[in-house]
Amino acid sequence: MAKETTYDMTKGNPAKLLILFTIPMFIGNVVQQLYSAVDSIVVGHFVSVEAMAAIGATSSMLFFFMNMAVGLSNGMGIVMSQYFGAKNEKLLQRASANALIVTLVAATVMGGLGMICARPLLELMKTPADIIDMSHLYISISYGGMFCLLGYNVTASILRAVGNSRAPLYFLIFSSFLNIVLDLVFVLVFHWNVAGVAIATLTAQAVSALLSVSYIYRHYPMLRFKLRDIKPDWEIITRVVKIGLPMSLQSACFAAGMMVIQATINSYGTTVVAGYTAAVRVETLTWMIPTTIGTSISNYAGQNAGAKDIDRIQKGLKAAVKICIISSIVYLTGTSMLKLFIDNQPEILKVAQEFLFVNATFYMFIGLVMIYNGTLRGIGDVGLPMFSAFIELFIKV
Repeated sequence: MAKETTYDMTKGNPAKLLILFTIPMFIGNVVQQLYSAVDSIVVGHFVSVEAMAAIGATSSMLFFFMNMAVGLSNGMGIVMSQYFGAKNEKLLQRASANALIVTLVAATVMGGLGMICARPLLELMKTPADIIDMSHLYISISYGGMFCLLGYNVTASILRAVGNSRAPLYFLIFSSFLNIVLDLVFVLVFHWNVAGVAIATLTAQAVSALLSVSYIYRHYPMLRFKLRDIKPDWEIITRVVKIGLPMSLQSACFAAGMMVIQATINSYGTTVVAGYTAAVRVETLTWMIPTTIGTSISNYAGQNAGAKDIDRIQKGLKAAVKICIISSIVYLTGTSMLKLFIDNQPEILKVAQEFLFVNATFYMFIGLVMIYNGTLRGIGDVGLPMFSAFIELFIKV
């Protein structure tokens, strides 16, 4: 087993463990967000502002199904982190085999529903007529490759469950560079425009997933399984669904609120959609700190819940809150990154700056919600986070 990159969070200094575990995962999350950010940068500079707006108009729709997928994969990760904390290798192996089943079923259902609902949702959200065809093409290709996205997220969650947050980062960095190269090739050489950047993203995600699977089989014997082991274990699947489904619903509520906002934004025309798109790209990057800390504390709490050490979970929670408060200043640098997406477009830049200024006011509160929800999910209590998500959706609408 790759001991040098694996953290047993049931012992050692909680704050140090969380920082060491969070840093690679934070970098990985930023790199993963660069997939869609690079898509916008490439088409914004080499195709048209309309093409960038077309991709931006789909962000909330893609976010909806992506968060559903991530919720299920995180549910799998929490269950496996509890098995790892309890040192139960037999259940870890069975859970690893069932992760494949969950991935196949979830990717098929979500990808199929996404492709069927894509055009009606774009129309419902009042997507401007001059970009709706490009938006539909981009989102349809993205939904069609849902297995690539879910495959990486599940394998990364499995590695994080056993305390390894570095390996997924290395594979993600490689595939991110691959995505940049493919974006440029497909747009500048083949002139595939929005279709090209969508295909490039899916290809890079598939490579990332394959590298993660290969690493797991080489370095973690406890997670290996044979073809005959791929059969439903309903006890494990029930635990995954019990934890993962509320997490998916919680994420879906947040994404549904984003879709309501997107529909409002779309009604103001292409210029505002473009400004909002650029601002959301920057916002997503800066939000990676509290998001990553929330995921880290989930794994930390999961391992210690498996070890039945509640006092240690409380110490980790206090450490995570302190880290979040200190990191909140990072959001203030967000506006300086806008020019990556907007080139000599003062009206669009003004819209983006206003959006980031308002959001910066509430950054710390969002971070605290993510940390407390992450802790609750790690110990298996998913009811309160899901309820808070419904409240948030109601107020947002």
